Formats: sequence, C-alpha cells, structure tokens
Amino acid sequence: MDVPSLDAVIFLNPRDSVIDVVQSVGRVMRKSPGKEYGYIILPIATTWDMEPEEALDNNENFRVVWTVLQALRAHDERLNAEINKIELNKKESDRIQVIGLKETPLPKQGLPLTFDDQDIGQWKEAIYARIVKKCGTKRYWESWSNDVATIAQTQISRIKGLISSPDPHPRTVFNEFLESLRSTINPDIGQEEAIEMLSQHIITKPVFDALFAGGSFVQNNPVSQSLQKVLIELEGRSLEVETKELEGFYDDVRERASGIDNAEGRQKIVVELYDK
Repeated sequence: MDVPSLDAVIFLNPRDSVIDVVQSVGRVMRKSPGKEYGYIILPIATTWDMEPEEALDNNENFRVVWTVLQALRAHDERLNAEINKIELNKKESDRIQVIGLKETPLPKQGLPLTFDDQDIGQWKEAIYARIVKKCGTKRYWESWSNDVATIAQTQISRIKGLISSPDPHPRTVFNEFLESLRSTINPDIGQEEAIEMLSQHIITKPVFDALFAGGSFVQNNPVSQSLQKVLIELEGRSLEVETKELEGFYDDVRERASGIDNAEGRQKIVVELYDK
C-alpha cells in the first residue's frame, strides 16, 4: 500500500529490521500541504526505582531509538552535525528536543502519572548523553588517522627534498623558520622537529580555519605565523597536494564546527582530533 504522507509514526515494539524503520521514517518525513512536522514517537517506560542512565544504557528494549536516529542521519547530514554539537554547545538544540508531560492519566485507573521538572531534566540529560555516545562521529574521525599519518610522511619527504634541492630559496626560507622556532620556543629544536611541525601545520590548517573563522588563531599565535610565512614563501611547490585526499575529513570538521556557540566547544574538538 502506498502511503504518500503520514503525520506521525509510533514504534510500540523494538524492530530488528532496519529496512522497516527507514521506510517508516521516510514516510513520516515526506512533505505535504499544510504539514510542518513529521513526528516519530518512541514510548520509553521504566520502573520507578530505575535511574534514567541505567534504563538507557545497553538495554535491548531501547535499541530502536538509536536505530531510528541512525536512519534519520541517512536522510539528512545536518542532523548528524546537530547530534555531535549537543555535547559542545551550552544551549540546548532546537532541532533535537526531549520533551515530557508533567501529568497524564492512566487509561484504566484514571490515576495521574506525575513527573516534576527535576525528573524530566534528568531524563533529558540522560537521553542527550546516550544520543551523543551512540550516534557521534568519533569513530568516524578515527578512520582518518591512518590516512593522516601516511600523508604526513609523504609531506615530510617532500619538504626534505625541497630544502636539499639546488634551488637555494627553500633552504633559506626554512633556515629562517628554524631560527624563529628556536627564538620563540626552544633553542634546541632540530631540523627534523621543524620539518614535522611544518607538515602538521599543512594538515591541520584547514581544521583551525574551520574552527576559528577569520584566521584569529594564526593571527594571534607566533608559531602559527612563522609556519604560515613558510607556506606563503614556498607557495606553488606542491606542499599541499596530498591534503586534497583529506577533503572529506575537512568537510566533516566544517560541518561539526558550524553553529558551535562557545570557544570551549571548539577547543574540545581540537583535543579530540589530536588524541586520534
């Protein structure tokens, strides 16, 4: 049966078939005249003495929640970015909402089932935390670590080739850079360390450009200024050719960085990336 559009879909029982879930979600997301939202209803119930974290953690009954969220991500990459910004932003997401009714009658006894603001707040925090843990992209970023390591080694070889070439300009520029590092960081910095720093800068510059729009990081950091000066001087010598293979990674960082409302959140992404 062809169902052109639904206002809502409710999952009363766990579903093992991803296809069933995606089809249901797709129908409720279809646009139709006068329709603003499509609702996916996931009733979650637990005993009175169970903490929200315990109820949501590794419980087979709630597996459908994460399956549906993954299905939604397949429809819209913006939701993927929104999920990953939950733990970085200080204000709550206006696209992913966890709501609760403070009072609702039970069908048979007619007795009220009450939740105070504190209870609802605990559930919201627990659900948000589990969404990030189950659906975040940290595992996705880990898949890029091998590519970055390989590209870094290729760039190091290319830089060494440039500074040992018959053309004296690259060697002159590099020596000036090395001296600036020794004067600003440590007088014992050697050539190998300087080459590695230059390679890291080439790889990470698009990341910092995405996280700190306007180039504020480079402008206010003496080491970054020295690194950037080398790149400008050696422009056109194919130092950044290999990083084109990382465009998918850079796009992912840009998507996640967009809309982060505080500096701490951006710094957390930097720490997370360097941990990989």
